[in-house]
Amino acid sequence: MTIIWSPTSLDSYEEIIDEIIDIWNYNIVLRFSKSVDSLLEKLENNKSICPKLNGDKTIRKCIISKHNSLLYQIHADHIELLLFIKNKTDHNYYD
Repeated sequence: MTIIWSPTSLDSYEEIIDEIIDIWNYNIVLRFSKSVDSLLEKLENNKSICPKLNGDKTIRKCIISKHNSLLYQIHADHIELLLFIKNKTDHNYYD
């Protein structure tokens, strides 16, 4: 199944990359990037691999690491990446 990045998902992904570079180093960026790539590869083959977000029947949440997660939505012909979130920040996407 095709994966489409929303503008918000691209922005949030870039923000996380920038933050990792500021706090850690390029090797950690590579590790994060590889984790995301691996997850997206798995999603292409199994769109329901991650659980539905509590209270929402259409959004699914994948934990990438203890620090970051991905929210996505399944459509008839594609998967839409909605947002990358930092797990330890205040947001409305808790399980």
